[in-house]
Amino acid sequence: MLSTVWEFLINTPWWVYLILVYLLYICFKAAKTRTLALRRLFILPIIFIVLAFHTLIAEIGISIFSLITTGVFLILGAALGFYQIYRLSIKTDKTHLLIQVPGSWSTLIIVLIIFISKYYFSYEIASNPASLKNVHFIFMMLAISGICTGLFIGRLLRYLQLILFAPSYDLRKNK
Repeated sequence: MLSTVWEFLINTPWWVYLILVYLLYICFKAAKTRTLALRRLFILPIIFIVLAFHTLIAEIGISIFSLITTGVFLILGAALGFYQIYRLSIKTDKTHLLIQVPGSWSTLIIVLIIFISKYYFSYEIASNPASLKNVHFIFMMLAISGICTGLFIGRLLRYLQLILFAPSYDLRKNK
């Protein structure tokens, strides 16, 4: 078992590790309160939307079951992500499209869950292709992918709501 895992780690493409390092870099920066340009808040949701659709299209295949399961968990995750930051004190600068985001380790936790689960599911599929015929396996894969991706989408939606409707402050000095 250990030698199989080791082989899988060695045969993982180099760019996967590059993505992991980049994501960890973003996560450690997210642990501190910082002022960001609004456009930067789109990075993680876009990355994980692409991963979720890759899971859906390339690994599972599009079916009514996979679309409904993904959709339900994306919506659930988005609601949780929106609520996760709903009560936080977040300042916005509508003029310069800046937002002051409080530090949190939740981004690191979500990213690690996604990365580890994506890695685990890929390993299972590579070592046992028949697992893609197991409804419970597919359901768990789609549920984790959908909820975690939805968390980033929900957080982004809350930030957009704040940019549109919250009071505006000059945050240029904080950037």
